[in-house]
Amino acid sequence: MVIPIVLLTWNRTKRTPIGAGLAGLSIAVAFVGVRLNIVIPPLSVPELQGLVEAVPSARMSTLYVPSTMEWFLSLGIIGLAMALYALGYSLLPVKPQKEVSHG
Repeated sequence: MVIPIVLLTWNRTKRTPIGAGLAGLSIAVAFVGVRLNIVIPPLSVPELQGLVEAVPSARMSTLYVPSTMEWFLSLGIIGLAMALYALGYSLLPVKPQKEVSHG
């Protein structure tokens, strides 16, 4: 919370796009970090005591590593989002148009 406030109030960075971008990036990282802080700790400890030992199988484990398919799916979703952003940027009027004076 302190980093974006400093970046947006400090005279050297408050008027630059890089300062605003870094402030936004630090806000996004903090947002994801808070979500991961809520999601990951309950998954790290087995909910029921003795559940791992109840079924004698190598597949029953609290250790989780994403498979190759899951990594490629995540990369594909990120690539699709980037392609849609680029398509929208090229097709939608996001740049200010020049004013034409009639007369």
